[in-house]
Amino acid sequence: MDASNGWSAMDASNREVLVSGVDALSLAVDYHDDDLYWANHLTGNVECISLNGRIRRLISARGLLGKYAEGVAVSASHVYRTSNLPRHAINGMTKTGSDVKSHILPNGSQQQDLFGIAYLQPKSKAQNVSPT
Repeated sequence: MDASNGWSAMDASNREVLVSGVDALSLAVDYHDDDLYWANHLTGNVECISLNGRIRRLISARGLLGKYAEGVAVSASHVYRTSNLPRHAINGMTKTGSDVKSHILPNGSQQQDLFGIAYLQPKSKAQNVSPT
């Protein structure tokens, strides 16, 4: 499959392809750094490209350990992805691809494939205070 990822205006005008030739099942936008992340389903690689389309980076080349990547999420400092083979896992790494950590899910959770992942930023203490 020769898919492409890009962006357009809400009315589909001004369409622009940022990257082609990838098999990404999910995308994550890093608004802080203006990057678009994906995990290639067939290669297991985690990659990103700047939203202006100029800089494409390989974050992690995991090969078989990351093959069949399904979901990707991004935080201020890390990238997370799900993979179903060789085992159901969530992998976390820094945005430079270092310090990769695999979190293998318990056997009972391996009866269903992992498809997506989301990162929710914790509320700051100031946001947790209710008005009196």
